[in-house]
Amino acid sequence: MASGVIPPLRAALVTGIDSYPSQPLKVCTHDAKEIAAAISMPEYGYSTTTLLNEKCTRKSLRSALESLFRSAAEAYFFYFSGHG
Repeated sequence: MASGVIPPLRAALVTGIDSYPSQPLKVCTHDAKEIAAAISMPEYGYSTTTLLNEKCTRKSLRSALESLFRSAAEAYFFYFSGHG
């Protein structure tokens, strides 16, 4: 990338839920952490918010999605890992 050139702003919301009361899962938070780490690498350059397990409530997810799409980003990425 040329010196002095500002890359486009990229914003991401990555979520993962393992802790379901009746049917817990085993790898969703792991997958979410791996995705967040990958897209935050310099070659992808996403500014990433991650919500895992108890932090990923309906209220927090809605708020994070609203913030994501209100941002001035030129590219958006949303990832959910959990029950459908």
